[in-house]
Formats: sequence, C-alpha cells, structure tokens
Amino acid sequence: EIEALVCGRGMSLQDVIMLESITSYSSHKKDDQVIKNFWTMMKERFNEEERATFLIFVWGRSRLPTRVQDFDQKFSITGHSRSSSNPDGWFPIAHTCGFSVELPKYTNIDIMTKRIKWAMNNCQSTDADGSVSRGGNVIGMEDEDEQLESLWS
Repeated sequence: EIEALVCGRGMSLQDVIMLESITSYSSHKKDDQVIKNFWTMMKERFNEEERATFLIFVWGRSRLPTRVQDFDQKFSITGHSRSSSNPDGWFPIAHTCGFSVELPKYTNIDIMTKRIKWAMNNCQSTDADGSVSRGGNVIGMEDEDEQLESLWS
C-alpha cells in the first residue's frame, strides 16, 4: 500500500479524464470519431498498467502530474499524414519530447486498440534523434555504421 502511494499503480480513469482535458488536436478534431474512439479505448479498454505503458510510449514517463496546473506542456494528438490512403495499415508514431502522438484515422476501435497496443509494447526506446531502437541499436543501422567517425567529434 505504501509502495502504491509513493510509486503509483498506473494511470487511473481520473488521470485519463485530466489528460483529455489538457489535450490539443492538430489535423483531428475533438469530435472526430477517431478521437472519440481513442478516449473510449483509454477509458474502457485499457487497464491502469496499459495506460501507464501508453504514457511511457508517448511521454517517456509512467505517471502524470497530480494537477492540471503542474503540466509543463499539453498532450497533443496530431494527424498521421502518411497513412491517409490506408490508415488501418499504420502504427501510431510517438514523440516523447513533444508529448504527442501521430494517430492514423483508424476505421474502428478494435483496429486502433490492436495497433496502439502493439506499438506501445514493442517500441520502448528511442535514440537521441528519435529513431526507434531495440537493444540500443537503431533499426536499420548496420554494425559498420557505428564504426564510422562521428561528425561531432
């Protein structure tokens, strides 16, 4: 019980409601079906631990501030420009430094939930320039690339 008070238990429904209240939208409107589905997913389909995992995916932190006035920046949901012709074929793109997510206009909540859960559970780290990495290596980077002389040395 003390551990839960100090460390938290995840992201509660009240946290989701607070997050929704400070969210801004770009290329999406608050009343768009994809946004309604997103908040339904966060409130009804994700448990507290999954919500915390989502928060790590989009912000790099597992807990929110306790009060709205303690946020340094708003959460932002933006459009996913490359997904317009086939939104269900794309995963969301998180930008932890900007506390934002590029969200495709998924055609239904089931596909959205599946894609977001896969992304947040399989893309758990970024390197300094934002490229997704696994095990410390940037995906697509060859071993020889790490041996190249740095432009910044």
